[in-house]
Amino acid sequence: MTGAYDGIRFSNVDASMISGDSVTSCYNQGIYLISGSDTNTVMNCISSFSSSGIVIIGNSNNNTVTGNSANSNSNGIQLNTSSNTNTISNNTANSNSYGIYLNASSGNNTVSNNTANS
Repeated sequence: MTGAYDGIRFSNVDASMISGDSVTSCYNQGIYLISGSDTNTVMNCISSFSSSGIVIIGNSNNNTVTGNSANSNSNGIQLNTSSNTNTISNNTANSNSYGIYLNASSGNNTVSNNTANS
């Protein structure tokens, strides 16, 4: 997927998987889980040259983001607005303004074994 507004967007989607996809040069988010999207898995994807590579926002909980590459975005991987108990592991987030960014009351998340370089 190249050049869309949002590359892949889950809005209030539960128990689904995004795997092996490549998303580049999106105006907004590369991969976007929003509005109570819970218990999803994002794995082995590439998301680059977008506003944010992978975003979990808006009370989206219990998601797993693993084995992805989120390079050359403003934010590599972002959790925002009460997104809790998510697992972010074994990802690469290089050449972003922020590699992995947690904000605005997102808590009890596990972030481990990631690589983030400027």
